[in-house]
Amino acid sequence: MTQTQVAIVGAGPAGLLLAHLLDMQNIDSIVIEKHSRAHIENRVRAGVLEQGTVDTLVDSGVGERLKREGLVHHGLELSFEGRRHRLDLHELTDGRAITVYGQQEVIKDLIKARLDKGGQILFEAGDVSIDDPVSNKPSIRFRHNDELISITCDFVAGCDGFHGITRSWIGREVPTIYEQTWPFSWLGILAKSFIEHVHADRPGRWGCLSLQPGCDAYAGPVSHGNQARGNDRGLLRSCRGDNRLGAAGPGAGTASPRTNWRRHPRLVEPRPKKRPAHSGQWAGRGSPP
Repeated sequence: MTQTQVAIVGAGPAGLLLAHLLDMQNIDSIVIEKHSRAHIENRVRAGVLEQGTVDTLVDSGVGERLKREGLVHHGLELSFEGRRHRLDLHELTDGRAITVYGQQEVIKDLIKARLDKGGQILFEAGDVSIDDPVSNKPSIRFRHNDELISITCDFVAGCDGFHGITRSWIGREVPTIYEQTWPFSWLGILAKSFIEHVHADRPGRWGCLSLQPGCDAYAGPVSHGNQARGNDRGLLRSCRGDNRLGAAGPGAGTASPRTNWRRHPRLVEPRPKKRPAHSGQWAGRGSPP
């Protein structure tokens, strides 16, 4: 039986950053991930980092590529009736900004940093279960490379998201979980255009954010299951140069639907004080933008 101080379930940004910060404090940990390394390094996810996240990554030594390749946004624009009004958030917040840097890129940086230091990440771990999760010595059992492995630890950190196995344990200790399922999904679109960060006041409401020079992401609400039909086609028209964007709109360019996803705002109250601890997506998620 393997022993460690903290067993981390989930090699997403929360789990990997936790492992990295623990290592900086000489606290031993093992990360368990159900997917392959190639899968999590190439799975495209959200890519907007708040200033505090950027500062944490840079200060902890994993932000060099982020500083080189991240696209910094110093403000946003609000569009009303074809006119755009820019808010300089950089000036209004004493120099703070957001940085566009794909979640998969953060994961690549954190995996490299951990493996370079000899830290353990067990990819493709299956049949994961937790024994005695609220005891002083919980353990995790799983199958890895056709071998059944058991890890005893002081703490289990559940960083495996909404669909992860550790979620089933939180409801046994927390009195109340508040959750709201919105009656719409978000349609994501990639477009070749040049624009900073716009939220438009128009039927359906939508937003645009530059991912890199010449490539923008548009997002707007659609009814569940729709990719783009009926009134939802307005979002596509906007991406192709709808004049309601104002004179500085993206112009003619190409646009294509990419995906749609539901949002489930969630609040856990109070946060559990015993084992297992939760971080990342399942610990709390806000409402749609």
